[in-house]
Amino acid sequence: VADFFAAGAVIYRLMAQIARVRHGHRGCAALRCLLSMSLRFSSSFPSPFVLHLSAYALAGLMGSVALYARQAPGWQWGLMLSFALWPVILRAMAPRLRDAARIERHAVQGDAALAGAMLPLMAFHLLPCAAVLTVTLMDKITPRRRALLAHALPFLAGGALLGYAVVQPRLQFDTPLLVELATVPFLALHFLAAIRANWRQREMVSEQSRRLEQAAQEDPTTGLLARDSLIARAATALAFSHSRDMPSSLALIDLDGFRRVNQVFGHQAADEYLRAVGLRLRQSVRQGTLVGRYGADQFAVLLPATPLADAEHAARRLLAAIGTLRLADWPGLQATCSVSLVATSPAYPGIREWLTAAERALQQAKAAGGNRIEAVR
Repeated sequence: VADFFAAGAVIYRLMAQIARVRHGHRGCAALRCLLSMSLRFSSSFPSPFVLHLSAYALAGLMGSVALYARQAPGWQWGLMLSFALWPVILRAMAPRLRDAARIERHAVQGDAALAGAMLPLMAFHLLPCAAVLTVTLMDKITPRRRALLAHALPFLAGGALLGYAVVQPRLQFDTPLLVELATVPFLALHFLAAIRANWRQREMVSEQSRRLEQAAQEDPTTGLLARDSLIARAATALAFSHSRDMPSSLALIDLDGFRRVNQVFGHQAADEYLRAVGLRLRQSVRQGTLVGRYGADQFAVLLPATPLADAEHAARRLLAAIGTLRLADWPGLQATCSVSLVATSPAYPGIREWLTAAERALQQAKAAGGNRIEAVR
């Protein structure tokens, strides 16, 4: 019992050290190397079926050594070795079950029943029995999988009672050294499988977070920067311009008569036109210029380190690029745009004042008939 708790303390300290290494804290270089090798090895399993079959093979090794240690009769050896057929049977049943939840439920029930039957075959040796119970039940105590625990426990108890009635072993709670050594590969495989599952879950969460962050920064229709992302970058450019006394310019673009495009050509044509405008804007600006969607039919172009005179040349190119834009599927669709230009200055200490000045200039351009540039000097 003392050895059992001492081993538990060592495993706890090892897992704590691994957690520190995994989360970027300083740790033992040898342990970091061992963890990297474990991740590489555990990710090499081609499928869950191979992992499942490997677990049964190592469990059979552990049980066979326990049978050898107590000189069990031959039929018990055959019974132990027959347990390895369960992953193959489950794989053959999978196409008929079809539903993934049913397959998982059958797998949990079968694993639990066979794990319970292994306990009397190993004469209830403490270490291998604790390993089998831990591997069978540990991943089912989480809130997401707690329902599977209710399916596993009756089969586990039933397998243990049936196995005890058939085998009727003499209880031997002390574990021989040979059985302890045979338990190590089984526990090592479970450790690697847990690392594999944890790593894949972490990668999946990271990928989902990256996609959500990208979705928050990009406009779904045009693929340009979303409004909030563009405003945040404009605020950064404004603060940089004030600190370095280096002017930057902001252009707001409004498509003239875009409501008519929706009414005459429909929403599908309008969305296609917006995508084409976004692509044309990206192609018409220099590298380092940021283009985003500012409103339903409005775009914004941020020109860092660009004075107003140079920004006017860029605005003329944008005006001409949109005015000559045509769509092959809707040849009659044509629109012009109004552009406002505002450069950074002490009159605009914050992003709100800068955007307000650009919006007022845009209203003046549209009030003057559109298809023109209104620069704030």
